[in-house]
Amino acid sequence: MMRFQTSRSLYVLMYLTLMVFTEADESVRFHQKILYKPVGQSVLLNVFHNFTEVKEIRWYRWKKGTSQMMRIGNNRMEKIVMKNLRNGSLLFENVNKDYSGKYRINIEGIINNTYRVGETCITLIVQDPIESISLDISPFEVTEGQTVKFTCVVNNGSDIKTILQRNHQKFNMTRDVDDSRKFTFSKEADKRDDGVYNCIASNEISKRNGTKKLNVYYGPTTVEVNVTFPIKIREGENISIPCFADSNPPSDIRWTRYQENISHGVLKINSKDNSGPYTCVATNYKTNIIKMKTVNITIFNSPTANMFGETQVSPGGRIFLQCESTAIPNPTVTFVIKESSASRINEVHYHEQQSITIDNAPRCSTFHIKCTATNILGESSRETRVEVKCLKSVERGIIILVVVCLVLGVCLVFLIPKIKKIYAQKKSWNKANGSRPNKYTTRNALRTCMYVLFRF
Repeated sequence: MMRFQTSRSLYVLMYLTLMVFTEADESVRFHQKILYKPVGQSVLLNVFHNFTEVKEIRWYRWKKGTSQMMRIGNNRMEKIVMKNLRNGSLLFENVNKDYSGKYRINIEGIINNTYRVGETCITLIVQDPIESISLDISPFEVTEGQTVKFTCVVNNGSDIKTILQRNHQKFNMTRDVDDSRKFTFSKEADKRDDGVYNCIASNEISKRNGTKKLNVYYGPTTVEVNVTFPIKIREGENISIPCFADSNPPSDIRWTRYQENISHGVLKINSKDNSGPYTCVATNYKTNIIKMKTVNITIFNSPTANMFGETQVSPGGRIFLQCESTAIPNPTVTFVIKESSASRINEVHYHEQQSITIDNAPRCSTFHIKCTATNILGESSRETRVEVKCLKSVERGIIILVVVCLVLGVCLVFLIPKIKKIYAQKKSWNKANGSRPNKYTTRNALRTCMYVLFRF
């Protein structure tokens, strides 16, 4: 017995000497420095070393809250149930949180015919797993500006960290109640708060996720028409004008013209008759908000020319012709006198490019006048023929009167003697037959004259 104690003392002295003069190396190691395990499982502190011959293995554990180490082995530690394995590893069964701590192993032995001492440390953390988590959002449907409350509750677990995500992005907040297993906070909802929320609780051995969707009804605040202004198109072209309004739920989009509904969603027009103001009306039936935007649409069309005026005028009179054309953009109107029987035209005037005036029209002349309306889409022409009479109306009336008078004079000069002769013959015949003779009068003479004329 005395011999054993002497040998033991020499061994301790040798160990202390080696600790002083022999530098510890990495001949002893764990695969990881920190090991996390759940309550109730078995834990193996598996050690790896390079010793060809192991002299002694010792395990130590730091006391909680101190810098002191306590050797473990042979069940010296209270509340620790373990098994020493042949390779120096340590096996704990049915662990609880009392097993958490920092452990150190020392191994003495031979490496490459050299006596060496190796040591390393590992930290064991035993945690309660998280069983479940719940997230509540109240109310889960709100209008922008209303207050919404978030509550996240975690069941069981230790060393828990909780975060809140919106649409898989971290959501920053100021918590009203905050502990390891529950937090709440409230805020005024705005449109950015709409989305899917996840309350995530985790520790090193477990992770749970609670999900809830928040619907925030908002808008519309503005109405956008996706088109370049000003809106100008050619007649016959099709154009679709979409209208947008940022809102939740999506607004009902309709187009109106002069307060009459004409389409929903997209406005489609292609006719010149469709030019004018259009209003996009966006209605959110959840928020009862209505927004409108009015746009003016101009449709270009080719011109159509029409010419108005008298086609016959008196000599020396005025020829006035007007050319009307409706088109967008406004057309340019030009006049061309294509043909004229007059040797010269005294005065030609153009008025605002819409009408032409020819003063002192020559007697017995003819004009062929062409009107042309032109814009960027095309042109349209109209042609008319204007005749200038040879005589004025008064002159023609006088001539007719003179002719009538001459005819009557001829009747009186050349036919009256013959009429008297006819009356004389008739008078003789009446006497012979016992009839009353007709009285010779100028009236009867004229009547007889006309009779004779028509007879001849």
